[in-house]
Amino acid sequence: MTTAVLRKNVHKYVDQVDEKTLRILSAMLTEALDIQDEGESMMSNAQYAEVKERARSLEAGETKAISWGKLKTDIRKTYKAKSK
Repeated sequence: MTTAVLRKNVHKYVDQVDEKTLRILSAMLTEALDIQDEGESMMSNAQYAEVKERARSLEAGETKAISWGKLKTDIRKTYKAKSK
């Protein structure tokens, strides 16, 4: 997903959330911008290394994974089946 698409999605979601969620998002974004301005990462070196290793494993086909969209669809199907 491109940065432009991510920004558009975030704007769309922000217009739909309540005040409590907006306050949380505001605090998160303020902190992220402060860290970005300081040139620091929000992840430790160990966390960054873990993310890189997981991405490498996924790309190499060593890890099984499904997309977030597929997961949501599967959960919704399961929930609908149980509610009948």
